[in-house]
Amino acid sequence: FALPNGDSGIIRTIDNPVYLVRVTGGDVHCLDREGNVKIIKIDPTEYQFKLALQHHNHDKVVSIIRNSNLVGQSIIAYLQKTGYPEIALHFVQDNTARFELALECGDMDIALETAKAIDKPAYWDKFSQEALRRGYISMVEQAYQRTKAYDKLSFLYSITGNTEKLGKMQKIATMHNHIGSRLQNSLLLGDVEDRIRVLQETGQYALAYLTAKTHGMIEEAESIRAAADIDNVNVKGEPSALLVPTAPVSHELDWPQLPTTKKAFKLDETNAEPSGKYELGAAEAGGNDAWNNGIGVFGDSAAANGNDVEAGGWDMDDVDLDAEIAAEAATEAAAGFLPPQPGTNEAWARNSQQAVDQIAAGNFERAMQLLNSQKGISSFSVLKPMFMDIFTSSRSVLTTAPFVSPSRILLRRNPEASQPLPAQIYSLSSALEQLQQGYDATTNAKFEDALAIFRQLLLSLIFVSDEDIDETKTICREYIIGISIELERAAISDNPTRLVELAAYFTHCQLRTDHEKLSLRLAMTTAYKHKCFKAAGEFAQRLLDLVPAPPIADKARKVITICDRQSQNSLSINYDSQTPFVICAASHLPIYQA
Repeated sequence: FALPNGDSGIIRTIDNPVYLVRVTGGDVHCLDREGNVKIIKIDPTEYQFKLALQHHNHDKVVSIIRNSNLVGQSIIAYLQKTGYPEIALHFVQDNTARFELALECGDMDIALETAKAIDKPAYWDKFSQEALRRGYISMVEQAYQRTKAYDKLSFLYSITGNTEKLGKMQKIATMHNHIGSRLQNSLLLGDVEDRIRVLQETGQYALAYLTAKTHGMIEEAESIRAAADIDNVNVKGEPSALLVPTAPVSHELDWPQLPTTKKAFKLDETNAEPSGKYELGAAEAGGNDAWNNGIGVFGDSAAANGNDVEAGGWDMDDVDLDAEIAAEAATEAAAGFLPPQPGTNEAWARNSQQAVDQIAAGNFERAMQLLNSQKGISSFSVLKPMFMDIFTSSRSVLTTAPFVSPSRILLRRNPEASQPLPAQIYSLSSALEQLQQGYDATTNAKFEDALAIFRQLLLSLIFVSDEDIDETKTICREYIIGISIELERAAISDNPTRLVELAAYFTHCQLRTDHEKLSLRLAMTTAYKHKCFKAAGEFAQRLLDLVPAPPIADKARKVITICDRQSQNSLSINYDSQTPFVICAASHLPIYQA
């Protein structure tokens, strides 16, 4: 088998060559050299599992883990190599392997559990180093207690300001007669009396005398001087101060951790089978290397209709008309009156409650009321050209003969229906054509043209009634933000920090795959040029995950090799790829998740 990311392998060996016809599940339909039809059974689990990983199809990954025997060192090594140690963690039962995988994926709870099961000093030391690096204070304390690392415990209590437990460490050092620990703890606690006692017990009478004299303990100093026969010393210098670390706000809690996405591979047997997909990929598309660096009412169609005034409040009983004459007059009046039929414009407005049809009917005020109530639009100045386009596109003028007035025709989109509706200039098909134009302009690095196209497209989607436009709206939003960021970056020449930041933010816009590759190449080059090697390495790795062309992949691997040796940023950039964020469309700054 061969996968798009370059992975390949052998599913099954066969004795004689065959000619493949098709593969259905675990059956391979083929012809042998005699022309006989054969069905060969295979186990597709391995390549299906790897393909599901590549496509981020977490449901299928979990299903394969639960329902197959896909366990082995090769699969575990593959998961570690491809950056999925949290999945490999569920394959292994050996505590040593689980310990290493748990540390790699940052699952400190499982790491602590396996460290307790192994219970060897080397593993506790390794666990304590990783827990300290991640700020799990309670776990570090537990590891140090298991290994009886008293000096490290004293240092831990010192940096966390836990003076109560630091005092207990002083008592433990006294019980074990550990002079160095006693002196260190007395310095950290500011315990001058115990410090003097330690110095006296070790024969350092001069230091004990100076310590007492420096801290104003005159009687103790004289006692030491007399006992040790030390000459009186006049201590001069700066005023003394105790070595006491600043107490933090809280020393009982672990350090705050970055927010992480909920784990998708929780394999508890009590959990229900997953039902949805979590697809993160995008369709691959071709590209080239051209990337371098409220208004009032418009019209009034209201018409006044006259109504007869009733005479119910007037006393008319004194007028006596002949009933037959009155009935005859009413019949003649009815026969002679033909009420006017509603025009096409009125029919359009009556048959639809969509703003676009109200505009075509000339009822601009009603259209703006609908847009305000349905979409929350309050400023219509930017929509005026579109209002006029919609209105004029539903009308046509036909010239018949010279000296004859042209015929005005109202265009319908449903000429055979009994309830007519106007023709529409904006539709889903026209939006998709305009979207492709925006893609082409972006690919060719015509960013100003692309920005204008996507903005015009986003406005036109207001008048498209199709229900399948939400995805197109999202695409327009992402491209407008991304292209605006790139235009700002291109206009900057004297601020390298902002250059790198904007290039990094551009890579987090949800673009088409070929454009995402281009943005990652741009960010990788920009970060590398300004010696932000840590960021450049991240962009290069993300670029490799999208399987670029071989020359580009080779360049990305070289960048990763160099950046691994110099994993630092020379500039202090406002960019943290580990914390989820959205980009402000106005300031082009990240808004990190709380």
